[in-house]
Amino acid sequence: MTKCFSMHVASEWMDSTFHYWVRVLIDLSNWLGLSYEEINVWIFLILHPAITILLLGLVVKQTFVR
Repeated sequence: MTKCFSMHVASEWMDSTFHYWVRVLIDLSNWLGLSYEEINVWIFLILHPAITILLLGLVVKQTFVR
């Protein structure tokens, strides 16, 4: 019984978190004059990979270059 209850609470939390960030992206797209899809492309196909590659490069540099 407890497991089902906690999974239900987790599901509600994930849903509310997802909807909150969708609203943030919609508001950001309205503020920047871009579409929701364009904001998604910028964040998830351009910014996130660029930041990930930059951080990976810093870790490699700090690990192997002394």
